[in-house]
This record gives sequence, structure tokens and C-alpha cells, in this order.
Amino acid sequence: MITTDPAVGLLGFYINGVWENPQGRKTLTVTNPATGAALAEVPYATPDDVDRAVRTAHEAFLKWRDVPVVDRVQVLYRFKMLLDQNAAEVAAILTRENGKTAEDAKMEVRRAIQMVEVACGMPSLMMGYSLND
Repeated sequence: MITTDPAVGLLGFYINGVWENPQGRKTLTVTNPATGAALAEVPYATPDDVDRAVRTAHEAFLKWRDVPVVDRVQVLYRFKMLLDQNAAEVAAILTRENGKTAEDAKMEVRRAIQMVEVACGMPSLMMGYSLND
């Protein structure tokens, strides 16, 4: 059974560090697969929205790629800490949005934390020999 909640919010786009709330667009209702309850409304992006997001991301990449890996992983350490601190909430969101069982969602969050831990070790993993042509 599909239910609707008048308090369901409209999600926006996050582009260049700013949340945008496009109005007057066709939207998609995101529902909880277990209950059919509406969770949010998501606006469809236009080709211009996508182009702007890709251009902005590419510009950020051009700067980010020059940051030494030892500095880049600091962002991942912070991300890992936030995942650890909010693991139960993230698992609940996975359950609500994807219909996963609570136990499966908890294990998925744990696996995500493990993957971030691996990425945090990148400065050490990158040490070693290089191949010469």
C-alpha cells in the first residue's frame, strides 16, 4: 500500500558546496520499500543541471589531484570517524530506503567502514617500487 505524508520534503541538488532546491519540476517519490510510505520527493535534473554539476566536479578534481595523498586521506579519517559515530543511524537509513534487514544494514555499514580504513592506508600502500619502461 502506498501512503503519503504531507510533511515529506523535497530534496535538492548539492552542487559546488551549495544545496539548490529546484522548484516547479517533475519529481519522483522515494518510498520505503517495506511499507510503501513516502520518504521524499526528488526533482528530475535537467541536462543543464547535470552539465553544471559535472563541470564543477571536474574543476574541483583538477585542484584535488594535486593535493598529496597523505593530506587527502585526512578527509577519509574524518569520514571514518563520522561513520563510526553514526553507524546506527546510517544503518537505519539503509533499512528505510533500501528495505534491508536491520542486521544486514549494520553489516553493510561495518563493511563500508572497513573500506574507508583501507583507503586511509593509501600512503603506505603506495610506497614501494615503480616499474620502469
